[in-house]
Amino acid sequence: MAWGAHKRKQRLERTEDAGRREPASAEPVRLAAVFTADGTMQADMVAEALAGEGIPSCRQELGDAGFAAARYGMGKGADGRIVVLVPEERAQEAAGIVEGMGLACSFPK
Repeated sequence: MAWGAHKRKQRLERTEDAGRREPASAEPVRLAAVFTADGTMQADMVAEALAGEGIPSCRQELGDAGFAAARYGMGKGADGRIVVLVPEERAQEAAGIVEGMGLACSFPK
């Protein structure tokens, strides 16, 4: 019983310590759209290529059923496009990678 109380106390201390830490970056990251994919597979391929070059990315669905798809298991709706976003300062580099894959880039050069 004492061992369990000791473990709970340690977990609580770790949680309290984590709450006191300063955030890594207080400045918001500005994102730029570098590619608009026709579906999840294409967006994943682009994101993997960018990650392979050390460029972080995220995806944003343009479809009208994003919430419904996640919550109720429904389809993507009429618009299944997904925008691949990268930090603005890496957008030119990301655009070159996307074009190197033979895809049309959304970011102007």
